[in-house]
Amino acid sequence: VRQNRLSEAELLLVGREEHPESLRALAHLRLSQGRPAVAAALLERGLLAAEGDALKTAQLLAALVDARIAEGEIGAAEAASRRLTELADESGIPVVTARAGLAAARAHVAAERSDAAAEAARGALADFGSMAMPYETAQARLELARALAQESPDLAVEEARSAYASFRELGASLRAERAQAASS
Repeated sequence: VRQNRLSEAELLLVGREEHPESLRALAHLRLSQGRPAVAAALLERGLLAAEGDALKTAQLLAALVDARIAEGEIGAAEAASRRLTELADESGIPVVTARAGLAAARAHVAAERSDAAAEAARGALADFGSMAMPYETAQARLELARALAQESPDLAVEEARSAYASFRELGASLRAERAQAASS
């Protein structure tokens, strides 16, 4: 899905729809196809199956934030983001904390709270960077660009260009396209 090879992704997921990881991947596919309500339903089902597993739950909740935003359900996106933040606080797992920061940044951008979005994105950027997670670091950088777009457009363009270069280097063509659009 990250490489925008959607038909191949669909074939790989056939028959694996009950595992939380597969449900998350299938939800990303449905989001890419413009079907956010289906994605959200798949993620909710995945959350039931992942109960008790903080890492899987964090990945599912982060994706649920994206699905709810795509649906235009900003309140539901914020609720999923809060659930993820609570999970991060309870678990103390650094990657869960980073995912919570990125999800919060996305929810704040969607709710047009640029200062809170920028703060959350900066935290996620630092967290993912310290864990050497280049794809996620680029995602946080792109979210920071979105948060800065109104108040610091030149800096936003720089952040988006950096994210674009990272996504291209990683072969993540779908995200690279989005970052390129943000840097224009």
